[in-house]
Amino acid sequence: MLRVCSLLVLSLVLSGSVASADVSGQARVVDGDTLIVAEQTVRLFGIDAPEMAQTCETPHGTWPCGRWAQGVLAGLATGPVACVTEDTDR
Repeated sequence: MLRVCSLLVLSLVLSGSVASADVSGQARVVDGDTLIVAEQTVRLFGIDAPEMAQTCETPHGTWPCGRWAQGVLAGLATGPVACVTEDTDR
């Protein structure tokens, strides 16, 4: 079962309360919309990011948008995160 979660990085971590979270802890970023938290794979609800190996075309050439998306999420999930399950995926 894959959790599809809303990420509550700031509100729960800053308040010090993770009681309402279904999964919490240090996150490992897999790609731009997927984390591993407390040994569980978590996909972010309402987010569709490029895959890690995906590249994107611009008028100025190709760039590694999948790696960029992973880096952006990694920058947001630097401390402990808390997730509330919105749905489940197979």
